[in-house]
Parts: sequence; C-alpha cells; structure tokens
Amino acid sequence: MKEEANACQVSWGAHVNTKWRYKAKDYPAWANRAQQESWTKTRLVVWEAESQRIVRLSAAEALCS
Repeated sequence: MKEEANACQVSWGAHVNTKWRYKAKDYPAWANRAQQESWTKTRLVVWEAESQRIVRLSAAEALCS
C-alpha cells in the first residue's frame, strides 16, 4: 500500500502567478516562510519536493533555461 500512495504523490510542479496572491495557501506543506512568500509573488513558480526547493523565474529566465 505504501508504494501505491507514493506513486500518486507529485514530485514537482509549476504554476504562473499573473498577479501577487497575498493570501495564497496552496504552497507545499514543507515550504518555509521565505518559500511561502515566493509562492505568492508574480512570475513562474517551480517547485521540487525531494530537494524541497521553490524557485521563481521571470519569463526570460524560463525561456532560457
């Protein structure tokens, strides 16, 4: 059963914030305060669960990566 539960967990993701989302609470449970702040600001937000990283990218950074 544990393998099935782990298989359903998403290990990374991305979303686009077109405006500042002050009261957003949909960040990952492991996010620290600084990561939670990044989650709410404009830009492309990419997260990866294993390393517990959240990165904000501008449009230029996202296209050049």
